[in-house]
Amino acid sequence: MTSKRAKVELDRETAAPARLVAEVYDLLLEAGRKQLEALLAVFVKASSKQALEAVRDEAIKRGAFVAVKQSRYQQCNHAQLDSFFSFLEPIDLRTAEVVCRRWRSACSNSHAGWIAELSRQSEVDERWMREITRRHITPSQLTPVSVRVEPSCYRRNESRLLERHSDHLFDFIGRIPSLQRLDCNYAKNVLHRLHNPALRALNCREAPETVVASPLARTLTELDIACSLAEIHLFCSMPQLARLDAFLIKDDAAISPGSHEFAALTHLSLCAPESVAVLEKLFSNIRMPRLQTLSLSETGFDHTDLAAILASSARLTSLDLQDGVWPRETTAELARLTSLRHLSIGHVGSRTLTDVGQITQLRSLDVSLYLERHAELELNACLASLRKLTQLESLRWHQQHNEHLPAGFLSSLPPSLTSLSLSFVASSSCYEFERTDSELAKCLPRLKTLAIELRKRESHYQAIADAQAAPPLTFDDIKRHALRAMPQLDVQKWNRPSF
Repeated sequence: MTSKRAKVELDRETAAPARLVAEVYDLLLEAGRKQLEALLAVFVKASSKQALEAVRDEAIKRGAFVAVKQSRYQQCNHAQLDSFFSFLEPIDLRTAEVVCRRWRSACSNSHAGWIAELSRQSEVDERWMREITRRHITPSQLTPVSVRVEPSCYRRNESRLLERHSDHLFDFIGRIPSLQRLDCNYAKNVLHRLHNPALRALNCREAPETVVASPLARTLTELDIACSLAEIHLFCSMPQLARLDAFLIKDDAAISPGSHEFAALTHLSLCAPESVAVLEKLFSNIRMPRLQTLSLSETGFDHTDLAAILASSARLTSLDLQDGVWPRETTAELARLTSLRHLSIGHVGSRTLTDVGQITQLRSLDVSLYLERHAELELNACLASLRKLTQLESLRWHQQHNEHLPAGFLSSLPPSLTSLSLSFVASSSCYEFERTDSELAKCLPRLKTLAIELRKRESHYQAIADAQAAPPLTFDDIKRHALRAMPQLDVQKWNRPSF
């Protein structure tokens, strides 16, 4: 058994020299916050039980530590506080920092709540970057999936956009491992700063040659970019590109001859306000064997374009012409696209609607109808063509301007419909939903979802509407009539996107 005298001699032998004690004390005082955290972790693990108890007792004596905490929130560790604070907004997080010493330490040292808040912000700017810098947060700690760099990072001068983005901002964004979508449409010369292995979707202003030459070209699946028609073939070298949204800049140069093919492209969206015969030139020179969806905005469309599309993309199933410009007599020829299942057309009249009835393979139809004055009778005659769409399952019907649903509308629809969305002007009556309770179920027996958007009349018609004796029907009125006919029907408001 060791004697008391031997223990005292042993303590003297293991005691640290005064010079070493002073040196460690000084370096702890002079270390930065991150360095101090690491050094204290080593110091605590290497300390004996007696030393740690002595430090705790001294902290209690000086008021830096409360041994018995009345509140359960005071007993939470930093990980638990981070779970609670992750639901708070920035203004509340700043309030939490001044509640007590423990909460301040959790917010300042462990970033409790702040990592979740900064990861939630999909639109980032210089203020977002300053907050990250002030809190010493690293890219690997954040978990955003989609980020859009706000235009506030740039300024306008003489109607030209001048880049004022912070290189530090894109260096940081480029190292976030979880990032999959990036919208930096106002920035140029930033691709070399992006090293995200998970990045799949990009919206940028870079030159096509720069995009194709970057390492991201091997992994990107979606790209939104402005380019000329002659440059589109460059993106054929991107092996995983499945969606391309291109704003075509006017350029008289032709696509370079050769064998061009998009191996994985399934969705193509084009906007070509100043180009001529875009589709014929594009589909005649580039094959798109897997293309399924084509969306045209301010882009011409005629007979020759349709022939080029048929030759290049035999699998086309969806066509969006809401903002397209095409001769109405070519509508019936869309039936030649035998694989076409989904059609969206805008600003159509009654005659075009008759031609749509010839595309009998449709499963989904989105129509924005515009009627000339005194065309209601002509419309009633054309509505019968919709009955030919025997495979139609979904219909979105938008009556433009001040039009209400025509009489006999429901009875003209194909009974195969399971989803119906209607947008029309609210009036004092809606005969289509005020008939007998069995009328709706009789016309559309398979209907499961009904979406309604009631609009107000335009200002020059408002005086006439106000003079009506009865107030216009509301959504609740129509919902009540619809549920009386079909109790299992899902009736909801339609938040129709504006085109």
